[in-house]
Amino acid sequence: ATVLLNASGRVIVSGFCSAARYSEHEGDPTSTFMCLTTSPVRPPELFLGLDRYYLSADTWAVGCIIGHICMNDYMFFGSGDTYVLVEIFARLGIPVEPHPLTKLPGFAAFRSKWRDWLRRRKQLGLAEFLPQLGTKGVSLLSGLLSLDPSLRFSARRALQDDYFAMPLPTDDIQDAVSLDRTQLESQRADDEFFNWDMLEWAQMYPDALCRDSEWDAETCTARTYQARDRAVEKDVLAWRVTATAAIRRFLGVRGWVSPLLKELIWSFICCPGTPRVHYMIAMPEINQKMRSILVDWLISLHFDLCLCPATLFHAVNLIDQLCRQAPQVNFVVQRKRYQLLAIAAMLVASKIEFAHHDVELTLEKLVYYTADTYTTAELFEMEVKMVTWLHSPSPGWMPSDFLLRYRKVAKMSQRHGCMAECILECSLVVYEFSAHSPSLLAASAYCLSAKILQQRGHLFEGPPEEPPPLWPDALVLETGREQCDVERCAKKMWEYVHPFGYGPLYGQSKFSRKHYRQVAKLVWPLASEGEQA
Repeated sequence: ATVLLNASGRVIVSGFCSAARYSEHEGDPTSTFMCLTTSPVRPPELFLGLDRYYLSADTWAVGCIIGHICMNDYMFFGSGDTYVLVEIFARLGIPVEPHPLTKLPGFAAFRSKWRDWLRRRKQLGLAEFLPQLGTKGVSLLSGLLSLDPSLRFSARRALQDDYFAMPLPTDDIQDAVSLDRTQLESQRADDEFFNWDMLEWAQMYPDALCRDSEWDAETCTARTYQARDRAVEKDVLAWRVTATAAIRRFLGVRGWVSPLLKELIWSFICCPGTPRVHYMIAMPEINQKMRSILVDWLISLHFDLCLCPATLFHAVNLIDQLCRQAPQVNFVVQRKRYQLLAIAAMLVASKIEFAHHDVELTLEKLVYYTADTYTTAELFEMEVKMVTWLHSPSPGWMPSDFLLRYRKVAKMSQRHGCMAECILECSLVVYEFSAHSPSLLAASAYCLSAKILQQRGHLFEGPPEEPPPLWPDALVLETGREQCDVERCAKKMWEYVHPFGYGPLYGQSKFSRKHYRQVAKLVWPLASEGEQA
């Protein structure tokens, strides 16, 4: 979760990307259990085989976050689940019978392997937190981190603790979170792109600047990224007009290209300020078909690892970014190391999005998926190069994030949402769409899926649904895009995606599952008929 602290001292917990169903009573097991809690804040009972969530799992996570703030590092961290559990027991002590943890299925094997080592190691305890929290704070932390889930503090019990009865040092909090506005404004003035971005944003959404605006944080974030995409699209359009005019001027009459002119045009296209370069023509060993095969393999890897959707789009985006900058950093993308570049991008993307969830996305695991074609040392070296050359890539909204936003704004049905997700994910395979902005791709996927439902919705097995509009007014207001602008990209997307029904594609089999409402049968009906035949 994301923990925020405002100027008044109020703590806000957000970012519930790993939220899961819990059982309030012991007799109510969950129907389908999948542990999604991040390892550093996961309680010991989930490590030891408990197959249900209780509210105490969240209060344990709160205790881990408090310890993280005090230590400026994770309280319990290791290279695997077992080592995290070792860190927990090394600090809090290993339980003995009849403790509830000793009855869990994984405890006996753990104790037989680690008991002697833990006994020789000195128990750390919570004494090191006394300078930051005081006696009452350590008592509260001890209650939140109780090994017995039944004795662990609930949120209500924690709020009634004596620690919160102490006066709050509001002056110190105000000083800690206040910003030097003069310095901030000077930094913003130096950033020309930021000023243009904010100007574009203010022109598109003037009501956001009103004092009485009811915009929430998600709306502000979504529309900020919308404005940024629109600014990038203007850059691309200006570059295309300039490049076309130059080429027509020099080549329109002669009809041939001299070697010197080739060099001049290529140096112009590859200059650092050029947006979204079509890099494939500069790849001596890589072509578009190879990229399509690689991305299709990444889709299957992403599905097997159960990562969040944005991680897949981030990984493909990192591959394209590095290939665009390859001539500038003297990096040659070799055919035999193309897959190594892909898994390094997946590793970096998972760290950007904090998408590990219950998956230990280690170097060894990624190398295993390549059939041990590469070594962990080679993967680590490629990861370091990627982060260095791309200047530590930061998180941002991908097409999947925009599609989630559109689903909420337009109130899309599950069938419509799954179909748009199918089209959007399959469009990753097409190299031409790497030049389009994320928000435009998500909007095109929405429009195209609505068009398919209008034409083929009656073929779907199940209760009939009212066909959605191609581009509702709510999305016009949300994106600032008219239907004609979106339909142009949607038409091009259909021209590229529709032929996939005649060839092997992992996304086609993935979205043929019942979990995704079998929407692939509507997108590629001929392929479905061929499978049945």
